[in-house]
Amino acid sequence: MSYSFNIRAETLDDAETQIRNELTKVAQSQPVHEADMDAAYDVAVNYLRLLAADPMMDLAVSVAGYLSWTPGTSDRITTASINVTASLAEKVRA
Repeated sequence: MSYSFNIRAETLDDAETQIRNELTKVAQSQPVHEADMDAAYDVAVNYLRLLAADPMMDLAVSVAGYLSWTPGTSDRITTASINVTASLAEKVRA
């Protein structure tokens, strides 16, 4: 099962909260992703922390993940994939 989402935040704390919320929604709708939720969160947050802080820019994150497993059981995961892009983005002006 696969998922993807994008978030945009003004602060690291807000970005971390949004990422956790999105991953929780994924795990609620696709319970197999409880297995990789923490790993995906850690990757996304660690990539965000690589960025130079800039109060004039927003934090933008895209996360996509995929798990497959042996048919008939979700206990034996056979493929795991995560793709994270973290970047500074121009603030959206209203």
